[in-house]
Amino acid sequence: MMNDREKHLIKALRRNSRANIKEIAETLNCPVSTLYDTLHKLEKKNIVEYTAKIDYEKIGYPIQAIIILKTTTEYNNKLYSYLNTRKELNTIYRINNKTSYCVEAICKTQQELNELLEEIEENNTLTQINVYTIIETIQKEKHLTQ
Repeated sequence: MMNDREKHLIKALRRNSRANIKEIAETLNCPVSTLYDTLHKLEKKNIVEYTAKIDYEKIGYPIQAIIILKTTTEYNNKLYSYLNTRKELNTIYRINNKTSYCVEAICKTQQELNELLEEIEENNTLTQINVYTIIETIQKEKHLTQ
């Protein structure tokens, strides 16, 4: 369980990951050294990691889709390994059970997405595939910012 200082630090970093620790310490009314120690502890536990948020559409990848895939236990390892080789898949989640996945695909064109879906189906034994094309991002990365 996190203490209040850790929660407030995480919220501050979620709002602005480039924020100066000194400024955050002033806002939280906490010594800078204490906040550095808290941050280091969170980093060491892999609770806080640093990454860049990318607007894929602005860099030429306007097609995003959520794909739900299901297979059987017999073919699960093959599907798992295959999904990990695909450069178009930004995020891969195992969901519900050991044989279901939710993946986020990011592509340059609808044709590229269609080819990806065809290749996934051709190279794997699936019991179900559902594709949901994202048409608008309404909210992203908001949890623990307020």
